[in-house]
Amino acid sequence: MKETLRITNLGALKVGDEVNVERAAKFSDEIGGHLMSGHIITTAEITKILTSENNHQVWV
Repeated sequence: MKETLRITNLGALKVGDEVNVERAAKFSDEIGGHLMSGHIITTAEITKILTSENNHQVWV
């Protein structure tokens, strides 16, 4: 988790920020082309963030 927070903007997000929402890939999904497709379905506002030693839950 610490590495993810260090190399992304995840640690800077706060309640009220707007974020992009994409569909999650299922284990059985075939992946073609680029691994990170960036197909944004919608945007959502962060309503709650719960942080513990090994978790960072972001509610939208």
